[in-house]
Amino acid sequence: FRRHFALWRKAMDELGLAADAEVPLRWVATWRRLRKWLSKYAPEVDATLRGPADAVALTALQDFVGGGPVAPVVAGLWRICDGQDAPLEQGLADELRMPVLCSDDVSWWRGIFGGYAVYDYEISTVLLPLQAALKLTRILRKSLHPLRNLHPNKVAFACSFNFSKILLVDVGDGSVHVWTRRSSPLLEAAVPEGRPLGEGDWEPGGGLLRWVEEYTRRLELGIYRVEPLRPRMPASACGISLFPASGSALSVGCFRGVEVTGSCVYMPEHPQGWSYCISLRLTGSAEERGFETCQLQSRHWNIQE
Repeated sequence: FRRHFALWRKAMDELGLAADAEVPLRWVATWRRLRKWLSKYAPEVDATLRGPADAVALTALQDFVGGGPVAPVVAGLWRICDGQDAPLEQGLADELRMPVLCSDDVSWWRGIFGGYAVYDYEISTVLLPLQAALKLTRILRKSLHPLRNLHPNKVAFACSFNFSKILLVDVGDGSVHVWTRRSSPLLEAAVPEGRPLGEGDWEPGGGLLRWVEEYTRRLELGIYRVEPLRPRMPASACGISLFPASGSALSVGCFRGVEVTGSCVYMPEHPQGWSYCISLRLTGSAEERGFETCQLQSRHWNIQE
């Protein structure tokens, strides 16, 4: 017992949590793993994370849903970390009392939940402080009546720096959704239907925790890596890329000394839906290949679902 208590106390201390903090143990374990990965591979992102939300903010969450039930596992996210101090584009950033992203600022890529860049369409998703999350939800409800009428328990908990992508959580069952920016369907589940239930999905609110656990697992396995989100400007925008860099979602082929890798990312908030990343590189030495350089003359992609 003493050994387990010592390990728990150490984990709480590492996360800056008080001994009496009401945080589910699985949140402590998951957040500790996530912080460990961030401190090693993305310290700039790790530096933006705030401490636990205060009692005023947590009470505001309860009041926001009319005193209805808020799953402890959902509130546990903000009990362990009250979002990020990461810049957002001017306008809504002022209303949300968030740092403002200047036009020449290159720190847009610091979203903890990763992102991607497709031509001039750029995403990096920030975890919002609880008060900012509630304010953004109010703004969305004013312009999206179905959200207010049909989804009263949904709260926007994360958004991209430019508000193009917004993630919402149901505070009752913990399910995670993405705003599609379309009238129908207005929201799309972040976890596809039919996916096998993981450990803890049975508990009220477990969906959000399971979603963060899966994201953390993909970081640890190297499926998501810190890479240039703007390929043409690698020095200025190295964030967490959601284009798979390993695993079954990555296709690799090699022919005559040229290696081709391909991966894709689903963008429910964009009318295009899917985006693809194709990379080519030379393998081996010039002597092994029989040539120094080569030029791509034609290509044919076979894309299958």
